[in-house]
Formats: sequence, C-alpha cells, structure tokens
Amino acid sequence: MNFFEEKVVPFERPASYWQKKARKAYRPDRMPEAARLMRKALEQGGDSHTALELAAIYRSMLCISAAERYLMKAAAEGGLTPQLCYETGLCALERQEEAMAEDALDACIRLSPGSALAHECQEILENYAWSYQAPEKRTARSLAMSHFARTRLQKGDVQGARERAEAAWKRGKTGEAAVLFGMLQPTPRQAEPYVKHATEKLAGQTPPMLLLSQVYFQQGKTEAARQAMQQCAALCLSLQQVEAFSLMAAQMGFYDEALSLAESKLKMYPCSTDYLLIKYRMLKKLGKREQADRVLQTILEIDPDDACGLWYARHPEEDVPYLSRMMFLPILGMMTSSLRRMRKRGPLNRLLHLFAFALREEAAPEMIYAMIVPLWRKLSGREKKLLDDRDENAIHWLYLYVLVRLGKKERFYQLISSMPGRRRAERKVAQYLYLTQEG
Repeated sequence: MNFFEEKVVPFERPASYWQKKARKAYRPDRMPEAARLMRKALEQGGDSHTALELAAIYRSMLCISAAERYLMKAAAEGGLTPQLCYETGLCALERQEEAMAEDALDACIRLSPGSALAHECQEILENYAWSYQAPEKRTARSLAMSHFARTRLQKGDVQGARERAEAAWKRGKTGEAAVLFGMLQPTPRQAEPYVKHATEKLAGQTPPMLLLSQVYFQQGKTEAARQAMQQCAALCLSLQQVEAFSLMAAQMGFYDEALSLAESKLKMYPCSTDYLLIKYRMLKKLGKREQADRVLQTILEIDPDDACGLWYARHPEEDVPYLSRMMFLPILGMMTSSLRRMRKRGPLNRLLHLFAFALREEAAPEMIYAMIVPLWRKLSGREKKLLDDRDENAIHWLYLYVLVRLGKKERFYQLISSMPGRRRAERKVAQYLYLTQEG
C-alpha cells in the first residue's frame, strides 16, 4: 500500500539490472552482496553466462562447492565453453585434482586460442607448482609396483596389494612404496617405521603426516599423534587438504586443532562456506551449539542453496560430513576431458596458443594452426621437447618459419639479420619449409 492506501504492484527488474548492480558490488568487502545480486539476476531469467559469473564470484570467495553447483547449471544450459573450462580448472586445483585441472585449462586454450582467457590458462599451466617430482634413479620398477598395488587395493584384493607393495618397497624404498606398505601392515606398531620413512621421503606432503598421526593414535601415543597433526596443519594449503585434516582430526577427537585450522583459513577467506562448514562441525563436536548455530546461519546467508547447510538445518543433531556436495566436480571433469582426441591436453596446445597470441594482429588462429600442426607432426622428439621447454632458439626458428609462411618477408629479414646464429636459423627455416613441402 502507498500513502493513499492504493495497492501498488511491484515492478520486476530484468536480469540485466541485477547483473549491473552485482558487478558494481564486485569488491573484496562486498562479495556476499555481489553473490546475492547475481543470484537475483539468475532467478529473473539469467542465462548460462549469468550462472558462470555467479560461479566465479563464489569461487573468488573460496565457496568451491557453490561454484561447482553453478558451473553444472551453466554447463546444462550453455554446454562446454572456455569460461566454464577455466573455472572448472581453478576449482579442481582447490580440490587437488591436478590432472583434471590440467585437462580443463588445456581445453580452454583449445576452445579460445589467442584470447586473454587462454593466455591466463597458459600462465597457470606453466607457472603453477604442480606436485610432480622426478623419480630417483633406479626406482622406476618400485614406482610401477606401487601403481599395481594401488590398482589391486582399489579392486579389493588386499593380499595382492600387500604382495606388490612389499615388492615395491624392496626394489626402491620410495616414499610411495613406504606409504602403501605401511598402510597394509597388520598392526600399527609394524606400520610405524615405514610411515616414518614416508614422511621423510615425501616431506611437505600431508597424506604421510596424517597417516603417521593415525598410527601413533592407534598405539595409544596420543601426544605424539597430536604433535604430528599440528605439524600437518602447517602443510595444509588447499581446501582438499584442510578437509582431509578435519576428517582425520575428528576421528581422533582433536577437534580444537581442526577448529583452529579452519579459523586460520577463514581469516583469509571469511566468506568461504566450505571452511565455515568445517568450523560448524567442530563447534558441534565441542558442544558449542550456540556458536555453531550462528555459523550455520552465516552459511545460509552467503549461499541459501547450500545442500550441506540446508541438511544440517533440517537435522540439527547431525555433525557428520555431508559428502554428496562433492559430486559435481567429477562430472565437470568428465566433460572437459571428453573433447575429441585432437583437442586433448599436451605441449602442442600450449605452443599453438603462444603463437596465436603473439601473432593475433597479423593472422587468425586458424591460419597459425594450419602452419604449425603439419610441421609439428614431422618434428623429432627432441625438437618437440625444445619447443615445449620454450628453448629460445627453437621458438625463434619456428617464429621465423611462420613469418615466411605468412609472406612477411621484410619482417623476416629484419629479425634474422640481427640475431646470433643467422646461418643456423636459415637452415632450420629451410628445413621446416621442406618438411611442409613449401621449399
């Protein structure tokens, strides 16, 4: 009713109105408001682009579960897009699904070559601290046996897994073999020396430290287990690591340690519903019901559709993890890895993007692809590795070759005349032209 007691029909704003307001609120101190406004835009008929924007807002707040949910909505409405692949890759990194993240980021490069988004993916792929470590000498057989042991264990063949883990341990005594062989020991006392060896070999990784604390706890060494957990807390960087830590801490009754870790992460990401859920569970375990209820209310204010928060609100006595919310990322990963074979990840993808981005003002990406892909197939393994490692000479030779193919002869002679090793460069360009039947 207005001042004259007349009935006023509310005017529904279009989705574009709420989108503009959300983008204006996109600041570190107003992220929850930006999410609320973008949700309103989505409710008013927003398309897949709106869902992607909302997913990006939640991902920036480290509400990874919410981001994955809206990425699924965007995928259902708009299919696989570069932005979807990019956001999926970043979410996968927070879950420590590095293979999935690499697939998604490479898919983004292939779907939008030469774009600013693809360039950002390129930077992540080349500069992210991937967990791969070069194997030590004479450990290849041990690593292979460890892989077979894990395969057996996944199939439920515990005895077969133990035999292969023992063989892996005898052949190399690697950290991977130590973890597996320690896990499959009949008693915690027998497992302890192997797990200790694993923590030394895999220093800086959380799984061995969590396993060591569990072994101590099972032997009744509560204080040693607590100290191991405290050391492990300092190693937890990603959301997946913090969640694994909280699950193990809850099993051993170290609720204070898990609560302390969650609160330290919330200082950096105060609106992260995933970290707030860990805090909620630990407060419930400690019997601090009023504080837990306030945390749950905050969660539902930030993300009213959070399945885990809604489940806890309907079941106030429950404090076990609600793991169904983690089902979205594997589905998104299957989508990004389902691109046809020529679009799968690899060194060629990144090389193509590099040249498409460098020559974006001189040639369309399709032209760059038509020149480089046929040549790539005829290069030797060493030549491909040099290009993948961004060897300066190899990149220059390929760049000169592309200039010749584009007919930029003036630019070609200008560059080659000022670079060292001119004769070698000329021979390489002539070789590339011959391989592609252009010489």
